[in-house]
Amino acid sequence: MRPKIAAYFEKNVFYGGLTYNSHPLACAAALGTIRAYEEDDMIGNARRMGALMQRHHETLKQKHSSVGLTRSIGLFGILELVKNRQTMEPLAPFNGTSEPMKAVGKYLREHGLYTFVRWHTIMTNPPLCINEAELAEGFAIIDKALEVADQAVA
Repeated sequence: MRPKIAAYFEKNVFYGGLTYNSHPLACAAALGTIRAYEEDDMIGNARRMGALMQRHHETLKQKHSSVGLTRSIGLFGILELVKNRQTMEPLAPFNGTSEPMKAVGKYLREHGLYTFVRWHTIMTNPPLCINEAELAEGFAIIDKALEVADQAVA
């Protein structure tokens, strides 16, 4: 910063805040995001596609013995993988991983689906602008990855 500009702020407060506190650029980005949500009906799309995603979850649970639980709200979802549905023993320990979960994550990445695989879970959190065909494509990849997990089920 030039000395003349710095000297000005010796006696005057700069009301720009920090990057997380009333920063004009961050506020402008937030307003733009809200506008895009409204103009593109992303909240409505999340509601519609979320109902479809719940059906995908249920189909996977019925088809794969490794799927213990599923849950979602809108397009924010998760699949919990288990070794045994009766005991609900996770396919990987808390705060850890397992060979089957590593193999599931590897399969997903190798087939172009980059989602969060953590402990014994697969996050299903697609973008709010996703359409039916894209959702089906992603769940087809998850379906195949779950075949790997099913091999570890008792």
